[in-house]
Amino acid sequence: ASLDEYLFVKNGRNIDRIPVAEIDFIQADGRYTYIHINGVKKISNTPLKSLRDKLSTANFVQTHKSFIVNLTMVDTITLHLLLIGDYEILISKNYRAELIKVLEIV
Repeated sequence: ASLDEYLFVKNGRNIDRIPVAEIDFIQADGRYTYIHINGVKKISNTPLKSLRDKLSTANFVQTHKSFIVNLTMVDTITLHLLLIGDYEILISKNYRAELIKVLEIV
């Protein structure tokens, strides 16, 4: 396995190793960022923008000022929401065009 398959994120005094392919979505909330992996929430002090820059693969797209999603985990897309399992993730007007461009809709 190569190091670019993982994110190393600060979590208080610890640094967590997170497999990139297993990330469902990332949510910013105030000072903290929550990385959702297989239904588990990891808390990080790393800003959303820093995580977005590290997740430069085509699988990840920002859908809202507070959300980055792994497109391989998306179940359904509506006009304003992405559904990943039981989670509803907002799609804002500012990010909708980029999302549509990245998806190869058939």
